[in-house]
Amino acid sequence: MSIRSLWIKHYWSFGFKSFLYDLLTPHSYRASMARALTLLQGREHGVWLDVGCGSGLLIDEGQSHLRKGTKLLATDVLATALERCSAKAARAGLAPSFLGFQADLSLESPVKENAIDVALAHFSLYTLNAPDRRRLLLNHIRQSLKKDGVFALVNPTDDYDASLIIQDSLVISREKDSLPRQWINRMLYRLTYKLGLKQIERRIQEGHWKGYAPGEMEKEVEAVGFAIDHSELVYAGSARLLIVHPVDGFN
Repeated sequence: MSIRSLWIKHYWSFGFKSFLYDLLTPHSYRASMARALTLLQGREHGVWLDVGCGSGLLIDEGQSHLRKGTKLLATDVLATALERCSAKAARAGLAPSFLGFQADLSLESPVKENAIDVALAHFSLYTLNAPDRRRLLLNHIRQSLKKDGVFALVNPTDDYDASLIIQDSLVISREKDSLPRQWINRMLYRLTYKLGLKQIERRIQEGHWKGYAPGEMEKEVEAVGFAIDHSELVYAGSARLLIVHPVDGFN
């Protein structure tokens, strides 16, 4: 196995454990989560499912949603991710309404049917290159949703561009951050590009991970019983955000 393959294999686990992942997370990535949450406004009360929660970006960007009575179930295949996410929930005062569990929803789902009001999968499905595994995961999410539930998902496009993501992040930083913070971000984003985004770009280009062509993600979710409510490009045009709902009576 090459050094690059080893790095990709252990990138998330090492990043979560060492805080490196949060440190190098670009503004544009956070903005894509914030946009999804904006489209989910009005659904703060209920049970949310964060599929592939990572280090807890939903908690970082969505505390105003989660503090309005939302119960949050967070799942990831990595124990290090759940540890970080659980710690964030505790610091945010969300521990009483938070439950994290380690699971691969593309294999089986411990979540009860018709139990979830809002499901969110932010950059979770694309590492499942096998269509059958993505289909199973999507089926499990649909079955877990209530009849009036919604599902927000974000995945990379097939023309994912690491350079554009960094450029977009620097623009956001200039709009939001102090001058010292902007300078720090310029330094950190060099590592974000080399260690993270460029490696993801290569994996998508090489076909190891899934990048979606225009209309492809919509067809994939419709095939398992979802109807499209909203579709737009986010993440400097390198990802697509969908809001969907389960079709009544779909088998």
